[in-house]
Amino acid sequence: MRSTLTTTSLMSDRFRVSDRATTAIATGVLHDLGIICDENMAKVIDRNKIRREKEKIRKVITEEDNQMKEVNAIYFDGRKDKTITQEKIGSKMYRRTIKEEHVSVISEPGGKYIGHVTPKNGTGNGIADSIWEHLESKGFDMSAVEAVGCYGTATNTGWRNGVIHKIELDIRCNGLYVCYILMSCHIGIYLNTWMELQQGQLHSVVQSENNSLAVRNFLL
Repeated sequence: MRSTLTTTSLMSDRFRVSDRATTAIATGVLHDLGIICDENMAKVIDRNKIRREKEKIRKVITEEDNQMKEVNAIYFDGRKDKTITQEKIGSKMYRRTIKEEHVSVISEPGGKYIGHVTPKNGTGNGIADSIWEHLESKGFDMSAVEAVGCYGTATNTGWRNGVIHKIELDIRCNGLYVCYILMSCHIGIYLNTWMELQQGQLHSVVQSENNSLAVRNFLL
């Protein structure tokens, strides 16, 4: 009977471990457990099997993500990374290293990865526009967005040019408002609090110093 290595492949992708290293680690574990030995090599794992399992699970996850067209809450975070690009000067190509803003976006509840974007600039308007365009290009129903989660930097939370404000203005075109959820190590508490507030349809500001919680709820 053929054994699947779905979990092993997922963990390998999650921690960015190469196929060769994953094969060596998995085979070593099987050897320590006595599942394989010099007399019985039937369960030995080769890197081609890991590669095939990775391709299979990536395809399944991609198909599931493509079917997800409605999100209730989006979370985003980004940073500036050094990116290698090629610049054409005359007839020759030259390699250049530039700094780019990279922003990852996920949906909650569930922590589904939506994608990542590269804003034209690091301003609140630039980040908000890139996130909005990416979600719309994937066919998401933006009228279902009720909350946005991010770190409490001025770029994200600025009352005039912040990412939250810009996204709220875009959603408000449909007559809706969003709830702002501050991200930190207590993210699970924030999400649960938001869901409780959502169920009660409260119009309030909740602050808790013990949990470093700050939630603005503008649901009508």
